[in-house]
Amino acid sequence: MFRRLTKFLILIIFFLGSASFGLTLRESVEIALENNPEILAQAEGINKLESEADQAFSGFLPELKIEGTYGRSYRTGVSYELLRGEKFTLTPDDAANVTIYGAKLSQNLYTGGKLESRLDIARVRVKIAEEELKRRKQELIYKVILAYYDVLQAKRLLDLSLESMDLTNAHLELVKSYYSLGRVPKADLLFTNVKFAEAEFRKIRTENELEAAKIEFNRILGREIEIPILFKEMDFGLQEAAPPSSQDLLSLAFEHRPEWKVLNFQKIIGERKIVLAQSEFAPDLILSGSISKSYLDYPETEAMAEEDATGVADSFAWNIYGMLSWTIFDGLRTPNQIRGAQAELAEIKKYEREIENRIAAEIRQARLNLDAANLLIQVAQKEVEYAEENLALAQERYRKGVGGNVEFLEAQAALSKAKTDQLQAKADYELAKAKINLAVGKEVFALF
Repeated sequence: MFRRLTKFLILIIFFLGSASFGLTLRESVEIALENNPEILAQAEGINKLESEADQAFSGFLPELKIEGTYGRSYRTGVSYELLRGEKFTLTPDDAANVTIYGAKLSQNLYTGGKLESRLDIARVRVKIAEEELKRRKQELIYKVILAYYDVLQAKRLLDLSLESMDLTNAHLELVKSYYSLGRVPKADLLFTNVKFAEAEFRKIRTENELEAAKIEFNRILGREIEIPILFKEMDFGLQEAAPPSSQDLLSLAFEHRPEWKVLNFQKIIGERKIVLAQSEFAPDLILSGSISKSYLDYPETEAMAEEDATGVADSFAWNIYGMLSWTIFDGLRTPNQIRGAQAELAEIKKYEREIENRIAAEIRQARLNLDAANLLIQVAQKEVEYAEENLALAQERYRKGVGGNVEFLEAQAALSKAKTDQLQAKADYELAKAKINLAVGKEVFALF
């Protein structure tokens, strides 16, 4: 019982909180970024690549090992004969306890550029992954904006449908009263009923579109689709000052667009791969050194020895040397690797012009859409003003009996269309701003 009550209270708090605070567009984006599995997986991929870069850097550092050995060893004693026929042995003919410990050091001195090239490639791959994460975030933000304004537009369309139904219903009541008085023919009543049914049809369809838009919005945010959606500011953003020119936007895009930066990073990797392949012609020079201490303990010999005998043999050793390795011929493997790396770099450069043109086209198209939407908003505002005035005039003419029923209903339909056009122009303007952000790779227009 207590658990059920707790869940019920949590739900009440959630819905009250949603009703009081709701979601802004920026909050919606933050939720989507936190829940998107591709974003989270890409972030983990960056951690993996960073660890690989650290591994590549480890080749510049010395490798130090400490080793220890303990065991038991037996070797037949080696006898030596003197001139007088006397024999002696250097080691007892007994098993010995062996203890050895020491340290080894290895340091790369010269690799012909292998270590440097591998480190550069690993670090650039991290940067590519970061740009890929940035690209995915920008694409997700754009999807959230689309879904956000789809819900908002559907809500506004539903409001317009309800408004149209109210106007049509009010007119229908007036027509009914006029018909009962014999002032209008039955055709006017039937035609008005048809228009009311059409308005109700549009309302039902718009309600369904709104629910579908809410489901898609929650899906993109990574939430349960049944969660109710309440926006903090249920309106479109205001028109802003003119954005930078297409040329300025293009310059920004070549500074921030992930695809362009990735292409340049890929060219760097291609160049480093050529150097890496060429380094196979160079020798490898390694400094190596070791130090060790060993003990041989002959317990049985020590027990039978005289007082001045220890039965223990120990030794100390160290060495340091340089190792040079130089491959003279590898069956043409290295020349073919160089040729392959050069071909890979040439292939990457082939896409440079195509990506450049695509970015430029997206920038110009987004800028044109923004300018067009801006003009359409101004035209739609005039359209709404004229339609409102025309409806008021038609309504007055109908009440005075000098205007027809069709004239009024057409004026009402014209007003609904004008408001719909205005709503669409505002939505197009917001989406054009979002498209510019996506095309530039930077938040030129702030999220509301």
